[in-house]
Amino acid sequence: MLSEKYNQSLVKSKSVKIDNFLSLAENKKIIESVIKLEAYFQKSTTSLDLNNSDFRKSKVLYFSTYF
Repeated sequence: MLSEKYNQSLVKSKSVKIDNFLSLAENKKIIESVIKLEAYFQKSTTSLDLNNSDFRKSKVLYFSTYF
């Protein structure tokens, strides 16, 4: 059982996980597109602690710029 203190700090998710959202062919096409556009991805930013080396690192492709 979770402590009451922990339960109070939980935030309801505003997202949904959908298994098998894309077909295998659609997934393959997207992966191929990402590989072709890899050079255009930019480091993502965050308003959190940027000096934390353990913080996840990710990249983003600004969609409208390339399509």
